[in-house]
Amino acid sequence: MQSGASIRQHLHAAWRATGDKPAQLETPPVGAMAYLLEWFRDAASGRQSGYAEPCALAWGEIQAWQALTGTRLEPWQAVVMRKLDHLWLRAWRAGREKKAAE
Repeated sequence: MQSGASIRQHLHAAWRATGDKPAQLETPPVGAMAYLLEWFRDAASGRQSGYAEPCALAWGEIQAWQALTGTRLEPWQAVVMRKLDHLWLRAWRAGREKKAAE
């Protein structure tokens, strides 16, 4: 392996050498998804609220966000945005439950 190789390159070399895929290669590097996180934050900033908590982003809201911003999502990117939203809602609920328990 060359000097100055990335950690990811080292992990791939280890995988090739051992046949065991390192756990760190199971998810893409954060930098590869940074733009999706920004898109998610932007789309979620217009989130509707329900009676007791924020509502999940609906497909129609993502479609409207695309139309308003001129952003064209690939289907897999829209799915990732919805998954990010589910994670965000789970974290929001956990934070609320933690506050209530204090």
